[in-house]
Amino acid sequence: MRLGLLGAFLAGSMILPAAAADGPPIYRESGDWSGYCLSSGVCAIQTETEQGQLVVFRAPAAEAPAFACYQPVSPDGTGTWLLAVEGATIMASAGLSSPQVAWTDLLQTAPESPLAAYARHLQGNGLTPCANPLQLRSLEASLLAQGRHAQLETGDRDTSERLSLNGFKTLADWLDQRQRRAGTETAVSQRGPAEPVDGPASPVIVSTQALPDDVRSAWSEPTLSCSEIEPEAFSQSDAVAVPLGDSATLYVLPCGQPGNNAPFVAVMNDGAQAATLVEFGQPGDPSVASTTVGRLSWDGLNRALVSVWSTGADCSEITVWPYADGAFGTGETLQSPGC
Repeated sequence: MRLGLLGAFLAGSMILPAAAADGPPIYRESGDWSGYCLSSGVCAIQTETEQGQLVVFRAPAAEAPAFACYQPVSPDGTGTWLLAVEGATIMASAGLSSPQVAWTDLLQTAPESPLAAYARHLQGNGLTPCANPLQLRSLEASLLAQGRHAQLETGDRDTSERLSLNGFKTLADWLDQRQRRAGTETAVSQRGPAEPVDGPASPVIVSTQALPDDVRSAWSEPTLSCSEIEPEAFSQSDAVAVPLGDSATLYVLPCGQPGNNAPFVAVMNDGAQAATLVEFGQPGDPSVASTTVGRLSWDGLNRALVSVWSTGADCSEITVWPYADGAFGTGETLQSPGC
């Protein structure tokens, strides 16, 4: 089982079928690579290394470039890295005069940006945002897509290991499709002449103070434990406010302390009446509904809520509730092959 970034959501290999979504799903695995998208719009693909992950991530804005970086598992691990394909160095972080992504400045000056939400998400899962991300250009992406293996050197070349590129091309294609970049000049894998457009994204909610009063009232319902969450944990949860049209806004919010199956709620605010908790119909028995579900995300491309519930080391259940005609449909649940 590959854990790391995707493992924060998903245990076991899982690819949602076309029946659950019209576009590419919010999670994807192929070969030795895996990927996920946050509600706020950042998507990342990654493969495991001995001491961390090699990660490619991108913000949802049309002009946002993709970045590659080495993500050490240990907070004390060095972010210095070099990547070679067929013996030729294609990316190296040594000698940078300044970081291409200044995480500290971003967290302080633009805390509601998708990349800041991504950084806090990493921190919430015990990872330090990689110190030396490099822009992944077309030539470098092409070499990775065509290769079978890459050589990763880290810590000023103190360590070196061979990485499989099996699945990189599929996941790079998925990344472009998820963020509506296929056929555009800012695509990673599927470059073309078309003008890029913004990918799916939702405004980030950093703290409960940003919630409208009636939304905060519904979220802090006494029968739930939502308000027990610490402010830092809330900020790391990828909470968002999703505009649904017709003055309706959906708030995807954590409910209680974080954990492997951290509970979430969704609050609907249509502007005409008091905000209400969304009731999630359970697959197989629509009469059974719950207001809290495990680790909830908004799939902006397919307009659906997606919950991941881990039932074991190699087993997870993913439930998808599509949004249409002003309501969420009955959930469809799929199990990972390891169940």
